[in-house]
Amino acid sequence: MPKWIRVACLIGTFFSTALVAAADRLEFNVETIVAHHELNAGFCWFHPRVAALPGFGKEGRPAVIMTIQKHLAADDHYSGMYFLRTDDLGKSWSGPTEIPELAWTKTPEGETISVADVTPGWHSPSRRMLAIGIKVRYSPTGVQLLDKPRSHECAYATYDPKADRWTKWKILEMPQTDSNFFLVSPGCVQWLVQPD
Repeated sequence: MPKWIRVACLIGTFFSTALVAAADRLEFNVETIVAHHELNAGFCWFHPRVAALPGFGKEGRPAVIMTIQKHLAADDHYSGMYFLRTDDLGKSWSGPTEIPELAWTKTPEGETISVADVTPGWHSPSRRMLAIGIKVRYSPTGVQLLDKPRSHECAYATYDPKADRWTKWKILEMPQTDSNFFLVSPGCVQWLVQPD
């Protein structure tokens, strides 16, 4: 290819890219707002994750739910679930509010069951928020227990913003529970809604 054609192609590419970039530019401002500030010797807030609920905020805007939980004294030891909410796109937040349906449970053996590393997301077909995390077994001192199959499992719950109601945690059924799926740990999950 002659040199002048290559130069013409480069110049054409530069100008077309500059024109498209200028036409597609959106004006916006970024502002940092602290949703909740707390210093506590017994715990720190951990795993903050948000989901927008379309149309459930003020003036038809989205409400935003932030799920969050307490990181406790033992390593990798988490409380039950709490949430914060904003109906004005982050100008003001309520909470953290404990979710009784998603609190710790105790076993007869003295173990604590919690669901950690939860990620919420809007599930448009059901008009519900879906929260997915890892069910974890803890000893009485807060140490994670991994001595049995399914000590970690995929847990999920839903939030109905119209009724302002959470479901209790449910466990995702897996095949071959004692062999191939010894641990199921969907932390920080990303998920896709299928047409069916």
